[in-house]
Amino acid sequence: MNAEPLEDTEQVLEAGALFDVPAALRLAEQVARMPPASQVVIDFVRTRECHDFALATLSQALVRLGGGLQVRTRGLNRHHARVLRYLGEPVALLA
Repeated sequence: MNAEPLEDTEQVLEAGALFDVPAALRLAEQVARMPPASQVVIDFVRTRECHDFALATLSQALVRLGGGLQVRTRGLNRHHARVLRYLGEPVALLA
């Protein structure tokens, strides 16, 4: 799960090959350390296994962080995008 800067304020965080609950917690911790005005992209392109409960864990952690950060995902398959919608995630996360 590396962060690579794309622009001054945009960071890409890779979800990793296996996205389970420990990975979701590590990713949420990385997002929490970002500066308040950051734009964060969580990249699932290389993720081979993504657990639904891990998405719920990440979703809850992002909701607890509140506003300020702009977080979106890329590379989720249709099922996992639907899971996030069912969890009530903001539309921006699925952009």
